Amino acid sequence: MRDLTGGSGFWSQVNVSHEVGRWRFADVLRAHGLAGDALTSTSLSGSVGVSYDLGQVRVGVEDAGEQSKVVARSAVMAWVAMPIAKGPFQLRLTAVAPTFGNDGKSLLLSLVSDF
Repeated sequence: MRDLTGGSGFWSQVNVSHEVGRWRFADVLRAHGLAGDALTSTSLSGSVGVSYDLGQVRVGVEDAGEQSKVVARSAVMAWVAMPIAKGPFQLRLTAVAPTFGNDGKSLLLSLVSDF
């Protein structure tokens, strides 16, 4: 990968999920590294979660963490996702409760695509 400042590096992700009826269990493990003019960083992050399909919305909870040379942090996230039109996009509202390494974020609004 190449970032906007000209640094280059690697990015890799492994997703595992399993559905049982309306329940979905998912794990994600991510690794990335970036080297540039004055910046060299590597990071390992992951999350484990469960969600439930309520028809028009899906609700879920995740435990996520990240470890690098500079930062170690984790959080519990509760979220609600709603599909947008008939495409692969959904609007996801996430409440974040930092459990370690608080960076001050407590509410995120994101657009998520599930292809």
